[in-house]
Amino acid sequence: MIGQDSDGEESADSNGDVSEMRVEKLLAGANGESVNETKLTRVGSAVLKTGTLADAPLVAHLRPNEQPHHVFFSETKSFVFDGEEVLFSPQFWQAVVVTNQRLLVLVGDDAGDRGEVIPYEAVSDVYFDKVGTTTYEFAIDAGGVHCRFLVESRVDYDELRTAAQYVEAQAKGEDDRTPETERERGRMYEISNLEVDATIWRPGEDDADVDDEVSGDAETSGDADRDTVPERQTSDLPDGAVLRAVEDDLEVVLFEDRLWFDDGENDAEISLHYVLEADFESDDGEAEVEFEFGVAGDSMTFEVEDAELELEPEDHPRDFERLCGKLSAIQSGETETDEADELVQTLKETYARGEITTEDYKERLAVLTGEEPPEPEDSPVTPQDVMSDGMPDELEAQFEALAAIDPE
Repeated sequence: MIGQDSDGEESADSNGDVSEMRVEKLLAGANGESVNETKLTRVGSAVLKTGTLADAPLVAHLRPNEQPHHVFFSETKSFVFDGEEVLFSPQFWQAVVVTNQRLLVLVGDDAGDRGEVIPYEAVSDVYFDKVGTTTYEFAIDAGGVHCRFLVESRVDYDELRTAAQYVEAQAKGEDDRTPETERERGRMYEISNLEVDATIWRPGEDDADVDDEVSGDAETSGDADRDTVPERQTSDLPDGAVLRAVEDDLEVVLFEDRLWFDDGENDAEISLHYVLEADFESDDGEAEVEFEFGVAGDSMTFEVEDAELELEPEDHPRDFERLCGKLSAIQSGETETDEADELVQTLKETYARGEITTEDYKERLAVLTGEEPPEPEDSPVTPQDVMSDGMPDELEAQFEALAAIDPE
């Protein structure tokens, strides 16, 4: 256990080395700047609200050869596991730690720190996004559970991207990777788990025989139960996809420019230009999702009622909430960074509505950016087009394909 020596300095037993030399080595080996001395070594005070954890510093939870690459903390936002908020003491912090061996979830609590181990072999998807002016989201699907971590935006957005890419690469794994069940256990296995119904992964009883003395990169001679780690789900996002949501047989995939649906028997694809609404509502734990399609303009809207899709997701409603929110953000011209100039975005939207010619668009964009613009996408069909020439056959076929999708 972590305590203090006669000089008041932190000390540790074999469960966690917090020596200055080791901390310096960990700082030098980290991929991201979010790993700093304070986060690694501080033990908080409930009275002074100094965070980070209550019982032991973060470094004490690391194995002797474990390297933290990213540490994302939250002081005020609860972590969420499949819609269930993790309770924590406001005086302390919560952390998700990306290491070279696994993911650690730590929650400071004056009643005793709690945590979870997420093996990389259990991870199926990882997401990151900006969800507010001061908040980022770092989310992981693992063991069939959607884990949502909200972190303060003092973390660099590029580091979130780097962390997500690292987790994705680790999750794909290598043939010679040592399973979590065959690694040294350490302090993380001694603290209480999070009090949530949807658990990601817990070591099975057969894992009790794992040799604690073995190196984290060496294999044991014991027969650890590898089946306690769920196999990685075959739910990788298609190339170019942004988000994916699944309910029973229905799969919905969001791309930057289109939506794709598959109910197991039929599939359909539609440009985001023709998505009139993607609405998510939740009341008393029951979620409802509605997709409406048609052709819209400034003065009129043609809704294709037969193509409307409604469903009530029960297994992973938050995936649909994220998808609907992201779709709306794309349609409104919001970006994940602040690099896009507002005037340029307004011009692009004006052109997309068919209000200016391609020639005018190119000329104005060149003036605003000072660069030769790329060829813009074809302008979408407008209500005026439909009134004068009718619905194009290709677009009509897409609406008919949507009408054949069964969300039940």
